[in-house]
Amino acid sequence: MPEWVTVDRSATTAFLDKAAVSSMSDEFSAEWRDIFLDTAMHDLRSLSGFIASCHYKVRCPILAACGEADPLTPISGIEEWAGVTDSEYSCKVFPGGHSDMLFSLEFASWLRCAVGMRDEEKG
Repeated sequence: MPEWVTVDRSATTAFLDKAAVSSMSDEFSAEWRDIFLDTAMHDLRSLSGFIASCHYKVRCPILAACGEADPLTPISGIEEWAGVTDSEYSCKVFPGGHSDMLFSLEFASWLRCAVGMRDEEKG
């Protein structure tokens, strides 16, 4: 995470706009926009300092996904999730940017299949 992203609200806004994550349109009141930006800025600060190898591995399966043109979540970053679980790991890269997959039938099908397989294993 570039340091400049978390310097202030305007830098966070520029970063999120570049990633097409949010629209800071007039639909939001100034108060809600500030709350959203402050929350995003603090989340990005936390993420930038997080080092998975300093923590215990989780025992749950991990499904990781990103968009091929995602400026927030590089494919190499998504692939690093494989090392934080003692369980199964599945990764898929979808067309588009950061949130585009959420509107994709391909993503829904992949997720449904991955979760369904785990439910069947539980019996």
